Amino acid sequence: MAIRVRKLAKELQQSPAQVLGLLHHLGYTRYKSDQDMVGGAALSKLRAAARKGIRADPVAPGPTKKTRAAAATPVSGLMDQLVPGVVQQGHSHAADGASGRSDKARRKLEQARAAVDSEREQVEKAQRSVDATRSALEQRQRALDARKTELEREQADLEVERETLHAASPESLAGILSARGLRGFDEQERALAALATRRALGTVLTTLIASDPQRMARILRDKLVLVDGDIGSGFPGLVAVAVSSDRAEVPSPVALAKQLDWIGEQLLLNGLKRLLIIGGSPRWQGLIRAGIDDRIDVVFTLHGRRSEAQAEADVAAYDVIVRWPADVGHEAIAVYERSERVCIATGDDTLKACLDAIRHGLSAL
Repeated sequence: MAIRVRKLAKELQQSPAQVLGLLHHLGYTRYKSDQDMVGGAALSKLRAAARKGIRADPVAPGPTKKTRAAAATPVSGLMDQLVPGVVQQGHSHAADGASGRSDKARRKLEQARAAVDSEREQVEKAQRSVDATRSALEQRQRALDARKTELEREQADLEVERETLHAASPESLAGILSARGLRGFDEQERALAALATRRALGTVLTTLIASDPQRMARILRDKLVLVDGDIGSGFPGLVAVAVSSDRAEVPSPVALAKQLDWIGEQLLLNGLKRLLIIGGSPRWQGLIRAGIDDRIDVVFTLHGRRSEAQAEADVAAYDVIVRWPADVGHEAIAVYERSERVCIATGDDTLKACLDAIRHGLSAL
């Protein structure tokens, strides 16, 4: 819907000269009077520029169309000068016809310009959609590559473990278990699990020394999950251990389900159906996808700095952006913060910290 420059100035709390100056700054120089009608793409861009605080040099409003037409009308003759309203016979009809044709041509020109602006806006919208889709596909591809790298590393660790088992010295734990009659990883792991269940390993844990502490720490970090509260059967495929709340990485299965239900409900209530999570361990992705509402499109991407163009694509494609935690760079953070999207940063890389940060961010809406 079109609106006059004069009324638009009241809406934006600016003078008509400031509104005309901003229109000229945006490239719409055909607007010259405070009675001109502004609509279509010009109106949308003008309001967006005003919201961003963009200012331009004022342009003084020119005469209206009626004033210009009156000034351009010649005096018909002596009777025009002596008696107002009396014109030469035949002149009034000719002037009215010319004025009507001029107005008709002007309206056609304005309609053509409005059609071009509308078509340009549709093309720009389609281009933004294509860019957002391309960015989402690239992010999914990076996530798959990260998962592939993790699986390859696990496979390499298994190969090293097999070689170590075959070459185990009599003093190693594998050699001692083998001397006891336990062959292969399966038997030895079941024996250790049975001893741990009976609490028969506590007295010797302090005497065991890892020949490769970094590798052992990596296994504990990647394979073991510290859970707050009762574990039950809520984490299939993960090795979970119940610990106190201050050391837990994830909430209990019951608490996790409630948190994800609440997050999904709040996202839908606020019309936020596209969620981007930057960073985080791949092992938490399955828990989030399984627990959150299926109507929400959740996309994960890797750690790493993101360019300003990537951040612009994120803002165009997603409603909520979570950095878990990820050093995306100052340029990307600036893009996220000045956008109208919901942007959330977590304190650490645990699932519990991520859910708490998302809950806090959504509670502020």
